[in-house]
Amino acid sequence: MNKKRLQKLVNIFRYVPHVKVVAITGGPCAGKTTFLKMAIVLLQKTGHFVIVVPEIAREIIAAGILPNNPGWRTPTDFQEHIILHSLEK
Repeated sequence: MNKKRLQKLVNIFRYVPHVKVVAITGGPCAGKTTFLKMAIVLLQKTGHFVIVVPEIAREIIAAGILPNNPGWRTPTDFQEHIILHSLEK
């Protein structure tokens, strides 16, 4: 992974302090999608501009890029790949 590219994307959030980032996590069937739908409606009704980034890991795995691929240089490469794509989106 290109560390400079990742750092540049991370720095975007430092220079735009009014942007709030919320991550919704949980196991399967925990209600993430239901909560997200309700949160979007509520936030938009209160005047917020909402951007939703899709679940990157699911997209990457569906494309055939697997976390247990022996081609990763380090054990954290897959996670870094997910972070980079999340920030790009």
